[in-house]
Amino acid sequence: MRAYIVIGLALGDESKGSIVDYITRKTNARLVVRFNGAANCGHNVLTKEVDHCFSQVGSGTIAGAATLLSRFMTVSPINYLNEVDVLRSKGILGVLSRTYVDERALVTLPYHRALNRLREMSRGVNHHGSCGVGLGETISFASHYPEMALRVKDLRDVRLLAEKMEFCRERLWDAAKSLPLIPSEEAELEATTFAPDIFPEIVEKFVSFSMAVQVVNEKQVADLINKDGDIIFEGAQGALLDETFGFQPYTTWTNTTSRNAVTLLNETGFNGEIKTLGITRSYITRHGPGPLPTEDKELTSLLIDKNNPANRWQRHFRVGWLDLAYLKYGLSLSKVNALAVTHLDAMALKPEWKVCKGYRIGDDEFRLWTDRLSFKDSEARTMVLSSVTPVYETRPHNRIMEEISRTLDLPVVIMSNGPDVDSKTHLESFFS
Repeated sequence: MRAYIVIGLALGDESKGSIVDYITRKTNARLVVRFNGAANCGHNVLTKEVDHCFSQVGSGTIAGAATLLSRFMTVSPINYLNEVDVLRSKGILGVLSRTYVDERALVTLPYHRALNRLREMSRGVNHHGSCGVGLGETISFASHYPEMALRVKDLRDVRLLAEKMEFCRERLWDAAKSLPLIPSEEAELEATTFAPDIFPEIVEKFVSFSMAVQVVNEKQVADLINKDGDIIFEGAQGALLDETFGFQPYTTWTNTTSRNAVTLLNETGFNGEIKTLGITRSYITRHGPGPLPTEDKELTSLLIDKNNPANRWQRHFRVGWLDLAYLKYGLSLSKVNALAVTHLDAMALKPEWKVCKGYRIGDDEFRLWTDRLSFKDSEARTMVLSSVTPVYETRPHNRIMEEISRTLDLPVVIMSNGPDVDSKTHLESFFS
């Protein structure tokens, strides 16, 4: 009985979904536990039969694993039902009956999503970047009105559901009206979400979701996690976007380290082996604004990612050279046992690959991650990292994995040369 915790070490888009699918197949894992985030994930899995970008459903689904949405998730029932419909159209059936949802999990309403988008619009050129699904607004509302925050256990009580929904609608509409928005068709469209006439439709879909999935309590969660067989904890976003340890204001409203997964294993009394896998690409990416010291326009043009197009909320997809100083910090936030390196096929495009191991500020050069960049104040971290100049070393592209392993002092146990399962190899010892 093993638990594999899969986390991104960088800024998301490290190919966590592809790796979760691969581990599911190699271990015949029975369950994928989502332990942070919301419907803001884009975890792409490619097989010979199916190409799907997972949002909330666990990325081991095609390979046969069930999904548990833990209490650390913010659940969007409408998005989940839509995703299940897409999977059904691709021949993946029975997803809802294999979905378990912790009754304590927060629920995202369309009002949260609309306010999220309107707030980002109001920032203008000072936008923070967002997936536009309402994660932050859901958590913020729950912190201000804990008793009126909608949770999964409320979805089967229509009276309570309607009461909490109306309370939320009124408060968030008041917040939306106070934003310094420039009038636009886009803003008007988001504002229509608060219209009372769509209320019954939301209630119907929420109740339908709650009756189709298996809503579980704390004891049932423990039973699920402690059944025989391997399980996978699938993280969302990357360590450098963490709400506490990231770079404000360019962060997410969730813990993106392994902490939530470890908490779930501890509180359920799991006594099997735990292996934590940190994932990075062979280069660094960022979807949206925020510090990216090794960003390179030529590399961005060369390494176009069809699964990460520019969009209204996240903005442009940016690419930089491999930044081991950045990754060293991400690695320090979790107890990681081994590494997976993805997009290794990209390195064949250039005979030599740049690697950053440190930065320079003025005449001051420092290596890896020092106290200079470990400020408790995340905005100070952002200011420092936004003003550094990366110090590069150049390596032949076939020596990069060796460089990653040596610098980060961990073995690379999964190597991915492409998006599908057949393009991956692994060290047998990791699964034995």
